Amino acid sequence: MKKTFLFLLAIIGSLISYAGNPIDKISIKKNTAAVVSEDGGNKLSIGLSVGTTIPLQNFGDKTNNPDTTHFNGYANTGIHFNATFGYKFSKYVGAMVMAGGSINSFNTTSFTAANGGFGGATTSAKSHYVGQYLMGPYLSVPIGNKFSVEVRALVGLVTSSYPKIIESTSGSFGTYSYGFSSQTKINSAAAFGFSAGVGVKYMVADHFGMTLNAAYAGSNMGYKGYTSTTTTTPFTGTTTSNVTDNTTKRTMSIGMINITAGVAYCF
Repeated sequence: MKKTFLFLLAIIGSLISYAGNPIDKISIKKNTAAVVSEDGGNKLSIGLSVGTTIPLQNFGDKTNNPDTTHFNGYANTGIHFNATFGYKFSKYVGAMVMAGGSINSFNTTSFTAANGGFGGATTSAKSHYVGQYLMGPYLSVPIGNKFSVEVRALVGLVTSSYPKIIESTSGSFGTYSYGFSSQTKINSAAAFGFSAGVGVKYMVADHFGMTLNAAYAGSNMGYKGYTSTTTTTPFTGTTTSNVTDNTTKRTMSIGMINITAGVAYCF
């Protein structure tokens, strides 16, 4: 009993000494900070990113496609942007919603060369726009108390607006003038798509971070129908013909590598 009493006194004395030692308190605070996640325990995050998008598959192909059920996009490297909203269920796992888009200019030089054109024709077109409205899980792995690595796997709706293609030529012969122009607009399309990627986040403050992400996005788009207007100006006058087709369907595989940098607000 005496030994037990002395042992309890020794424990009580140690606790009193520990409670009164400020150095030990500082040490506890440091150790506690070391196990806090990189985002300070925040569960919600809003992100904005912008960067480049590299077209792949039929979307980026700049050659003629002889298959009448498929066609190519003649898309150049462009701009990608997106906004994300994420919620973490635990320290490592969360769900994310992403809305974004890609703008890729149309390579008219390659289109004219691939399709033969017609005597002295010039080709003009605006840009492709591909929209992404995706959601899915993500994994966040903290590295220290500032950095984290995020892996995303998102699925959802992808939309595509193929640019109107205008081909034209003109000239004169003596006092007569002649010309030819063709405008073709393919109807917009929507299909299932996905995005899989990895990124890093660095917290510069308790609620603000900087991000860098790379992702591959894909879809197989089916375009149904088109509208074509042809105007001919021969020596005797001008004639115009219109063709509207709402049944013919052609597909184009879309692949994109999106590399973006941005900011995130966590709360």
